[in-house]
Parts: sequence; structure tokens; C-alpha cells
Amino acid sequence: YVTGSGTAEMFGKVMAAEARSKGFDVTLIDAHTLAGPALDAVASANADALPAALDRLLGGCRTLVMLAATHGEGDAPESGAAVLATLESLLKRLGRSASPLQKQSADDDEARR
Repeated sequence: YVTGSGTAEMFGKVMAAEARSKGFDVTLIDAHTLAGPALDAVASANADALPAALDRLLGGCRTLVMLAATHGEGDAPESGAAVLATLESLLKRLGRSASPLQKQSADDDEARR
């Protein structure tokens, strides 16, 4: 998750608990912990080394859910936007889907109720 005020972390904890209750093995990670030399090394890996490097970075996860509480016009918090963009780019290099499933705001939720 990427959060500025704690909203994405809160939703991440709720999602993680729900997934665990359904039998999934879940690790909740603050995207900031992925930033730095380890992520840079994965991003610079050649095509042959990329799958193993990304697997090591993400601890072997098979499904990655990237969650960000946005502001303004759907922008991720600046502190984690680069991490999310890098992960999205790496997944695309591997030919994996990295598209958002749904973009919505809290205002959208209220309107639907």
C-alpha cells in the first residue's frame, strides 16, 4: 500500500483480514519498504534475470494488489507513486497485467449508497 494519511493502510488491513478469512496467505507491505537499492536493482535487471529478481523482491507472491489512497485527480501520494509506477512497469515488462481493476473515490461510494 501507499498512503499519505493512513487511509490505504487501513483499507489494506481490512482487505488482508478478509483474504486471510478466505484462506489466502497475505503479506501487507508498505510500498516505502520496497523503495531504494533493492527496487532499483530489479528495475535494471535484464530480461532473463527480471523474473527471479522480482520474485525475490516480492517474496514469491503470486498475486500483487497495489493499493493507494489518492488525492486530487486520482494521484497517488508522491511518497509512493514512484514505487507503484516502477512495479507497474516491471509487471508490464514481464507481460503481466498491471491495470487498475477499478478507480473510485470515497465520494463515488457515497453516491452509490
